[in-house]
Amino acid sequence: MYHTKTPDKPSRIRWLSRLAPLLAVAVLALTLGAAQYSPPERLHSALAALAASDPAARVAVIVQKLAPDSAVEARVAELGGTVTKDLHIINAFAAEIPASAVAELAKADGVRW
Repeated sequence: MYHTKTPDKPSRIRWLSRLAPLLAVAVLALTLGAAQYSPPERLHSALAALAASDPAARVAVIVQKLAPDSAVEARVAELGGTVTKDLHIINAFAAEIPASAVAELAKADGVRW
């Protein structure tokens, strides 16, 4: 019968002492990475500031869609805007909308700003 040799205690301790700092660094990196990550905003802060300062202005925006349908374009029309150019290569379109509607459009399903 073959018997595999189990490592003695000193070699186990050496192995764990080498592994522990690596585990600590990995846990620290994951913790810091998770704490610093925040999802991208759907509405650029400059556009939000413009909408707040002059809600009657018409602004030109590029809206990237999550799906290749026309639901988001329909939402632009509902909000008083007009689609000015189809950017199908990047699944997006350009539009002019009232500044007061940009926040509402950013919340629409299927929009990726």
